[in-house]
Amino acid sequence: MRTWVRNSWFPMLMATLAATTASAGLIGRTATGFGFWVVNGLAIGSIAAAAVVPIVRNSRRESATARADELAVQVRAAADRKTLTERVLTLGVTVAAGLVDAVRARSTLYHLDPASTGWRLVPTNNAGRSDQARTVFEEGTDAGDAVRAMVDGDEIVYCRDIRQEQPLGWVADPSRSYRTFISVPVTAGDEAFGMLTVNALEPDDLGDEDVSTMRVISAVLGAALALGGPRRKHVGGR
Repeated sequence: MRTWVRNSWFPMLMATLAATTASAGLIGRTATGFGFWVVNGLAIGSIAAAAVVPIVRNSRRESATARADELAVQVRAAADRKTLTERVLTLGVTVAAGLVDAVRARSTLYHLDPASTGWRLVPTNNAGRSDQARTVFEEGTDAGDAVRAMVDGDEIVYCRDIRQEQPLGWVADPSRSYRTFISVPVTAGDEAFGMLTVNALEPDDLGDEDVSTMRVISAVLGAALALGGPRRKHVGGR
């Protein structure tokens, strides 16, 4: 019923205006005095409405079509940006794992968990060794608070040997196969988006040159996230 009404209102309105114009014209031939002006005024109004209504209708249709086209372009652009951003992130962690001077390195990108109401970093992109990162950094825990302070402060953590010099907030886990790691914030301007890490199996597998490499890659990832829109909720501010 509603569909019929939507599709039929325009021809019904135009038919009504035509009938009104015709009737007023016939009556106006015999009307005199005040009635003459009323009937003929009604006829003129019907004629004007019959001319204006199609213009308004077409204008609204064109406007709606333009808005729909604009929305479609925006949706396609957003999808393209998202796809491109994900490709850059995947390439970034792959390059990080390949460029460091270690045989079996693993690189991981951590993002803020969008499903969490609090500050919670989760691993989202991995490259390198087949074992995947599982650690989650959540505010309110020693490890989470330490990582957030590192990310918000734009600080780099380089640990030569986790068995000899454990960083602040470190939680020992015998299942970890690596002995050394580098962690750098992923930022753009004053906005922080997450953390990029790389680890390797032996204490001397990573060095100062790898720290510089990771810093450059993290800057590229930060720029990709900042331009990838829609904007993600940021990890923190500095």
